[in-house]
Amino acid sequence: MEIRRDVRAVLLDLGTGGDNSPMDTGEFVEGAVTGGFPTDATGNAVQANITAAGYANNTTTFPPPTESVSSLKAHANGKYVDAPNSTTSLIADAASVGTNETFSTVANNNGTVNQKARSDNQWVTAESNGNSPLIANRGGPGPWKTFHLVHNADGSVSFRAYDNQHLVTAENGGASALIANRTAIGPWEEFDLATQPSR
Repeated sequence: MEIRRDVRAVLLDLGTGGDNSPMDTGEFVEGAVTGGFPTDATGNAVQANITAAGYANNTTTFPPPTESVSSLKAHANGKYVDAPNSTTSLIADAASVGTNETFSTVANNNGTVNQKARSDNQWVTAESNGNSPLIANRGGPGPWKTFHLVHNADGSVSFRAYDNQHLVTAENGGASALIANRTAIGPWEEFDLATQPSR
């Protein structure tokens, strides 16, 4: 005995949006798969219901990222974060601001930022998913190079690594390299974000 089943897939663009993650710029499509073969009248009724619900002509637009030039002064020791080259970890050990203490900060449209060191034009990364110190040695932004910018009540900022969700700290009161390994904000996790004139 031969069993035949007709299945008709109905895919309708009901809405657009992200995946609800911190990097949720994207699209989704909602739809339905029906068993059997609906009549034209049923298909038309479903379409009319969707149109009545207001799903027609949905478009999603996102503002472009904004970029600024800034430096970071650690509350741990009052010194500026230094990114001398692509082989040395970031550390708060500079008394003044120069090229090595200057970053291009790109503010994304989802509350995250990426930072590119002006010293070597490389992106700052929470290396090894946050298990190793921060270093500016990557050619492009991505999850390890993405941070949530936290605005503190005293006007300072903190950085939470996107991948491991830990806070960046000026380890050992600024005597050791920056690393994303803290779960609470204290002085070591606070930085003054000083915007510099574009060069």
